[in-house]
Amino acid sequence: MKKEVRDEVTHSLSQIVQIPLTLYGFLLSSSRLLSLLLPRSDQLCPTTSDFHLLINFIEEGKGGLMKSESWVPVCLPGFREEGFLYAYICCLHHPTSLFLVLISSENDPSQFFQFQNAKDALIKHLRLDDGIIEGDESLPPSPIISSLLSPPSNTSLLKSYAPGLLHFLYKRPGKINVKLESEFVFPINEKEAYENYDHLIRSLRGRNDGVEGYREEGRGEGYVVKGAIMYVILGEEGKEVMACLGKEVGVREGFRRVRRCRERVEEEEEELFFREERF
Repeated sequence: MKKEVRDEVTHSLSQIVQIPLTLYGFLLSSSRLLSLLLPRSDQLCPTTSDFHLLINFIEEGKGGLMKSESWVPVCLPGFREEGFLYAYICCLHHPTSLFLVLISSENDPSQFFQFQNAKDALIKHLRLDDGIIEGDESLPPSPIISSLLSPPSNTSLLKSYAPGLLHFLYKRPGKINVKLESEFVFPINEKEAYENYDHLIRSLRGRNDGVEGYREEGRGEGYVVKGAIMYVILGEEGKEVMACLGKEVGVREGFRRVRRCRERVEEEEEELFFREERF
């Protein structure tokens, strides 16, 4: 999603979380997190596993949740092991499975109606009703809907950054993990790739069991060749980058391409990943 569109979405969402008792809110489209508003205190933030629970809950119950607004108790163990929080869930746009999720700390009936009013304002501000046929004319879809209806493929995107990559995985751990992954390209086997990535990670953490080109100077880089495939890992400043290339590319050129791909991803983080803000 383009930066200016994501900024507009996040700004609009930020107006909602000012409602009293609101802990945080986010927009989700087909399991993709678009925008996230978190409290300033880390102690009040949910964990990555909590978000997975919420996303899985929405995906599994999508059929029912699309029909009406919902106010449901949710247990998020990473946030609070005992007791419940309360989630307002509403589908804003059916074709793109665009959901608004707002989490409250209290089961206050009046808050449902405050969230409902905020949802209506969000739909109007983001022009989510545009594109509906009115008489003989059809309005063009809003910028956010246009972005969601034609998202770039991670695979084609990454190939444009660095040709020859058979797989690429970018991970940035944090309170909410960030990950970008391309599809696996033949002849890469998904299971074998993850096994070799894990082998490289363990080696970079101190057990150098057969990894070639291993080094660690405040960061770790390594590669291993299995058959016709070269597996590469770059670790730096809490980030991990893993990639597969054909061994004919060569080690020096392989590392250059993977580093270039990492640089491009970092340059375009604001468009590739969800926007996170604190309030």
